[in-house]
This record gives sequence, structure tokens and C-alpha cells, in this order.
Amino acid sequence: MRLDPSRLLAEGGRGASDEVSTLGGEDDVVETVAVLRVDDVHLGVGSGTASEAPNVLCPDAAGDSELPRASALPTSGMTSVQTAGDRPLSIAELMPAASEMQPAVAPSEIVLDCVHMVFNNVSHSNLEAKVKDIAPLLHEEHFGWFANYLVVKRISTQPNFHTLYLAFLEKLGADEPKQKLLKCVISAVFHNIAKLLRSSKITTSTSERSLLKNLGSWLGQITLARNRPILQRQLDVKELLYQGYESGRLIAICPFVAKILEGAKASVVFRPPNPWLMGLMAVLRDLYDVEDLKMNIKFEIEVLSKHLGV
Repeated sequence: MRLDPSRLLAEGGRGASDEVSTLGGEDDVVETVAVLRVDDVHLGVGSGTASEAPNVLCPDAAGDSELPRASALPTSGMTSVQTAGDRPLSIAELMPAASEMQPAVAPSEIVLDCVHMVFNNVSHSNLEAKVKDIAPLLHEEHFGWFANYLVVKRISTQPNFHTLYLAFLEKLGADEPKQKLLKCVISAVFHNIAKLLRSSKITTSTSERSLLKNLGSWLGQITLARNRPILQRQLDVKELLYQGYESGRLIAICPFVAKILEGAKASVVFRPPNPWLMGLMAVLRDLYDVEDLKMNIKFEIEVLSKHLGV
């Protein structure tokens, strides 16, 4: 089936973006999404062009400084969780594969507009039709661009539609040539998670922490919930908790990790008593017992424990 761009551009209806009033239209991109970009290049939403932009995510980060590895977490007398200095995380140690991402080659302007229109009007009832509309437009050289468009403009800001976007990706990736697209999306997720974790504002900006939690929720759904592992070279989750404790960034990292682990409930492999999962839950329990730990961090741990039934 060949796509008629004029039909798509004229198509109305109610879709994902229309149902989230706080996000605005395609020309009114939410401000906080500006922290997520692909190699400092804005995605050309609605314009078909890409413009160079300064690094707004971490303007003062020249590189990743090394932190000592924590061998154990003390459980009492530690108020440094709130008072530790703003020490950067060692992203090179935590996520050595975060930079492995396919280059973003944007398609033509008409294809850009059609992709935006498809996602503005997609729903569970018309999912099959929308997949057939968009499949002929996406060639392998555009997978990097499409993956980052999906992560930056949709997944990170629209958690209520994660299930819909995941179903869309699975149907789109059913064809052999499109199977590589899912890998590109996972790479884009890790890439943008690394940018947020590197941000100097992650402990003070609620919008950045919200983006990080949304990406964590998506990561859990696309990996653990589908019995796919999170490799240590992609994200060392336990070390991330240790460094978050040492650097005073648990307020951002603990909710992020909790959202990832929520995906284990639907997994055959990673649900309790999986050793990998239970090891992480033991670290979270040690953190829970830390004196003067912030209540919202304790709340996230309690919600996760109840969700997993442990």
C-alpha cells in the first residue's frame, strides 16, 4: 500500500498528542524536552530541517570524572545523602555503550510532516492502518532519526501512551528489514538517559527528573517486561545506585531505577526471585534504612516493593 501524503496531512481525528493538553501542538514543543537532543542537533519538528544548538543539557560538563566504587552502603548516621556536593556521575563507567547510536539522518520534509501527522492521530483502534501508512516511508538510513524522534518528542513526555507506542513499534518491526528499528530505539533511550544523568540540574529540576522517570519506565517495558536483559555495558544499575548515594543524586536516580524495575513484574525471567532483581532490591533496602533519607525516596522504594510483591 502506497502512502498518499496529501491524505495524511488532511486527516483529522484524535490522537496521542491531542489527548495530552499540557504538551501543546507540534509547533508548541514542551520546554523541558529541549534537554534531550541528538548530539546537540534539534530534531526538525514540522520544518524538515535541523539546526545547530548549544549543549543545554550539561553546558558545564567537560567530561566524566571518576568516582571511587562503593563496596557497601552504611545504614545509619549518613546525612550526606542530602548534603553531598554536586559531584558528577561517572557515565563512562556506568554506561560504556551509551554513545553507540546510529547517526540521525532526517528524511525529506514531506516525510517529516507525514510522520508527525501519523503520531498525532494514532490510537489503538487505527494502529494497523497507521503502521501501514508509515512503513513505506522509513528506510534504514532514517532509523536513527526516527528512534530519537520517538524517544525525545513522544516517549519522554507522554508516559500514558507508552503501551500504544510499544505496540506500534512491535507491529512496525514485524517485517525483517524493520527489526533493526527496535535496537535503534533502545540505543536512543540509553543515549538520552546518559545525557540526563550527566546534567548538573538533575537534582534541582523536576522537569528533568520527570523525563528521566519516563525513560526509565519505557526502558523497563521494552526490556525486562519482554524478558530482555539490561546489560552491564548498557547500564550498570547497581553501580548507578552506589554512585547516586555517593554524589547526593538519589532523589533523581532512585525513582528512575524503581521505574525500570517495575517492568520486571510482567516478566517470566526477571520477576522475583530472580537473583539480579533481588540483588538490586537488597541495595534499595539498605538505602531505605539510611538515616534521614528523604521521604519521597523511601516512598518510591515502598511503591516498587508493593508492585513486585516483595
